[in-house]
Amino acid sequence: MSSHKYINKHGREYFRDGMYSCADPSLKSGTIIVPLIAVLCLILLATVLKTVLILPAERFSTTMVFFTVVYLGLIVSFPLGATRRVAPRTRTVIWAVGIVLITFGIIAVSAI
Repeated sequence: MSSHKYINKHGREYFRDGMYSCADPSLKSGTIIVPLIAVLCLILLATVLKTVLILPAERFSTTMVFFTVVYLGLIVSFPLGATRRVAPRTRTVIWAVGIVLITFGIIAVSAI
């Protein structure tokens, strides 16, 4: 067996077993991506509420404290599992899309 075929054979086994990963497993499991998206959405929410919707200072501060607690709750409730294993991408995508939809929902309700 030539060396090229030997390398490809072992490479396929790594892909099949799920043990090979080009990136750090914490990136693939969502431990960094989901909190980062939550923080970016919170910043987007604060910017829209302050500059576009122009909320009064009292209401803005109480609203932002409340939504900061909500987003921290979302970050803490994200199921981490084993951080050294690669988690399914669908879980990370579902949580990220959920956080973005929650942000847009909050903006829509605040605009009304």
